Amino acid sequence: MTEIIFATGNKDKMREIREIMADCDVHIVSMKEAGIRVDIVEDGTTFEENAKIKARVVAAHTDAIVLADDSGLEIDALNKEPGVYSARYMGEDTSYDVKNKNLIDRLDGVPKEKRTARFVCAIAAVLPDGRELVTRQTMEGYIGWEPEGENGFGYDPIFYLDEYGCSSAAISPEQKNAISHRGKALRAMKELLKKPSFWGLLMKLKKYLKNSKKLLTLLPGYTIIYLASRMRHKQHGRNNIAFGVWLSLARAPGLGIPGGRRFESCHPDYMRV
Repeated sequence: MTEIIFATGNKDKMREIREIMADCDVHIVSMKEAGIRVDIVEDGTTFEENAKIKARVVAAHTDAIVLADDSGLEIDALNKEPGVYSARYMGEDTSYDVKNKNLIDRLDGVPKEKRTARFVCAIAAVLPDGRELVTRQTMEGYIGWEPEGENGFGYDPIFYLDEYGCSSAAISPEQKNAISHRGKALRAMKELLKKPSFWGLLMKLKKYLKNSKKLLTLLPGYTIIYLASRMRHKQHGRNNIAFGVWLSLARAPGLGIPGGRRFESCHPDYMRV
């Protein structure tokens, strides 16, 4: 079973993530459960930047697939505050009861049509071969006049959903996961990870290349053989399949095949193989 390390220590967030990823044949652990204890400075200016920062820091300590998210609340009437600073708004140690009351007070007198808001979630993945993937999704709603519900956490009690007529803390976890920003972003990431080019193929190539370093050092020399073979057969209308496979590997970033990029740049004719 494939292991995925999620770069978070938030228990509530991990519970949601495991619920959403329950249909996948993966073992999901938090960075703490994986024994990774590092300080992460989230100094990005967007949700995507912060998600990538967290994923990269944790990925430097493991060969597993690493996922990280950065999420927050944007309130249009407050210039999209608290935004990327949602977790640190009014101080990280300040309770969400206090934070939620402050936001409601700041919207005093603002009518419903101008209390529009959204939860935003960006998910970043760093794969064992160094590739990075990012998804971003939102959940639209508005800020209510009082907290409601016991099922959510953070800003859920003041975030109201027109389709349910209540806050996101008052609906069931299953209902929330179906429409939430995190649920949609994780499902989008699952689809990317299911693609062969980003999942089984890369994992198999990584394993193959790890055990075939000596073969790789010989590939530049074999290029001459492949090229000569291709030129010889070209007059008969046949393509050298082996050469095409080699060139595809040579183009692949991160595979480290010596001479691959140099050859391609010098011989543009063979970029059409």
